[in-house]
Amino acid sequence: MFPSSVPSDSEIDEMSPEELGSRWSILLDLYNEFQGAAIAYAVMALLLPALVIASIVFGWYAKYSTARLIAAGFLFVGFVSISLYSWVWFFWVRRRLKRVEKNLRMQRPS
Repeated sequence: MFPSSVPSDSEIDEMSPEELGSRWSILLDLYNEFQGAAIAYAVMALLLPALVIASIVFGWYAKYSTARLIAAGFLFVGFVSISLYSWVWFFWVRRRLKRVEKNLRMQRPS
């Protein structure tokens, strides 16, 4: 999940409307992908502690509870890390998408 095919800001100003349109569709796909990943991993990160607390309260855990809590901690950190990574790229893509849309509006024939 790395937007490598997106031009830099200086290249966006020099592109034709056709090129901007193709970049806009790439950015829109990336926007949706990162938005979905950021929200999904954040929800998973929040559900994991709730499941651990419920297993402790209701006595669902058997022996090896310490190992399961450590594994849940690693999963929680992983989910939060992926969610933060996705949020950073989501905001980057959103900023770039707004810039491309602005340039497309400016180059629209009257």
